[in-house]
Amino acid sequence: MPYAPRVCRVLGTRLAFAWATSLLSGFWILVALLIFLGVPPLPVLLLAAPVVGGFIGFTAVLSPVVYKAYLSSRDMTQVMARMTVVKGVAAVVGALAGGVFISSGTEAFGLLVAGLLRIPLALFAFRIAPALSIADPLQTLTPWGDIATSLKESPALRRTTFLACGVAMFVAPLPSFVVPLTHALRREPLLQGAGLLMASIAIGELLSPIVVSRFRAKRTPIASSALASVATGGILLALAVASMTLSNEIELVAWGILGIGFGTSRFASRALTIGAAAEAQEVHDVSKSLAAMLLSACLVAPVGILAWSAILRWGSAPAAMAFGAVGIGCVGIVMSRPRLTA
Repeated sequence: MPYAPRVCRVLGTRLAFAWATSLLSGFWILVALLIFLGVPPLPVLLLAAPVVGGFIGFTAVLSPVVYKAYLSSRDMTQVMARMTVVKGVAAVVGALAGGVFISSGTEAFGLLVAGLLRIPLALFAFRIAPALSIADPLQTLTPWGDIATSLKESPALRRTTFLACGVAMFVAPLPSFVVPLTHALRREPLLQGAGLLMASIAIGELLSPIVVSRFRAKRTPIASSALASVATGGILLALAVASMTLSNEIELVAWGILGIGFGTSRFASRALTIGAAAEAQEVHDVSKSLAAMLLSACLVAPVGILAWSAILRWGSAPAAMAFGAVGIGCVGIVMSRPRLTA
């Protein structure tokens, strides 16, 4: 992530995004082929994870800037809200298809599909220029120095980064732990339950632009994102209570309804946070501010993963969700205070 602005300055943001997307596609295809050839999957995936994470982190910094140019919009928050609709449709299909791949024992085929589906995106970025020109980063000092300088010079970016770190620690682990959570809650059949929860979250993602528009009407992006995060915490807490008190089909229905609410507030908060980070810097420095915020969140994310893992192992699934709910609720309440958002 820290090196993304420098690469964009050398290659141009669009070409850097296209090359990163194509390399990520090729790497996923390579991983799938190795598993098809009989190489043990676990070592392959463990070795692949840091490389895949590097590509994903790199494109995460560039994607909002590229989306903004192709959608010909000046408002980053609205751009990210519109993109959540597109991603939400894809995520519904992907969540259900992922369950099918895993339950049928064709996980490697799923990885191959994941790689192949990125090829059209890379070709599009290579061949078709956006209607709105992309403001590439200006002269950079040092990749890590730019991160520190961006955070030091912009109080707004610091507040946005603090909120993003809270989400990374308390909320972001949930999608990664859907299968362990459904297993801990004794949901059978396991993969169908996990797929349903993921699909309902994706449906909520489709509805997030409504929340973005309502919250943005009277508040700043960071205050709006904070309130969306508080709502996410409330829904997480409701999920924990429903898992402790309900059972069978009624519990599954509650998961579906609450999952939609979780996806709506979670992805509304994400769009608002990225919009706030983009507004915290000059147009040529947007990739720097995004790199600073996303890198900080990624550095904190493993703490959240370990905390959720420990609570799931020695506690319970509802306790893990309650931990996330209370944590993000406290962060959101602090960040929504007018003194901190003026």
